[in-house]
Amino acid sequence: MEHPFLVEEYIPAQAQHATPRPLGEFGTAMPRESLPALPPFPNLPVSEALLLTPADPNYADYLPAANLRTQLAPALRAVCKNEHAVAVMTDWVRSNNLSFAVRCGGHSYEGFSQSSDVVIDLRGLQTITVDTNAGHVTIGAGVSLYDVYRKLAHQGYAFPAGSCPTVGIAGHVLGGGYGLLARSHGLTCDNLQQATMINAQGSTLVCAEILIRFI
Repeated sequence: MEHPFLVEEYIPAQAQHATPRPLGEFGTAMPRESLPALPPFPNLPVSEALLLTPADPNYADYLPAANLRTQLAPALRAVCKNEHAVAVMTDWVRSNNLSFAVRCGGHSYEGFSQSSDVVIDLRGLQTITVDTNAGHVTIGAGVSLYDVYRKLAHQGYAFPAGSCPTVGIAGHVLGGGYGLLARSHGLTCDNLQQATMINAQGSTLVCAEILIRFI
């Protein structure tokens, strides 16, 4: 089911600044003393990742989720800007036996993109590269559907995906990706040509060839 959210609803730069408090089950506030103690953070420069704690002024910008009932305020949000940062964070949470979630658009109504410990946030991966000769578009895991549609529309192309603009491409592909072009061109996942993935050991895996086909 699609939901007609405003495009600008979850843009971090326009989010209201408020003093964030961790959220417990069903969005209830957790006391500060209940925040989990974390080991020393991995050594990642700002050019690769933003490591945000509740004390950071930009922390609240990245907090809103589509389902406020399952929204949690993590002890650490790592907004990764490249594959290396995702790999380092994955290895760090595994090595330290920490619970974590991976977030793109935040539209998991079951709350699977939320964690009170660590969130590996992919919204720093915002690259969109269009190859008109091959008929492919390569999309960063943190890109929203709106940004994909806007990029392709400027070049006269369409894209088989859903109609909710704030849905993240990574979760959309994993969930299938049903949209208005599904009958004629299949789901988004049917058009997936290549995926670059980080496994549990923090290694980079490249599967198949090229990323998403446009029409």
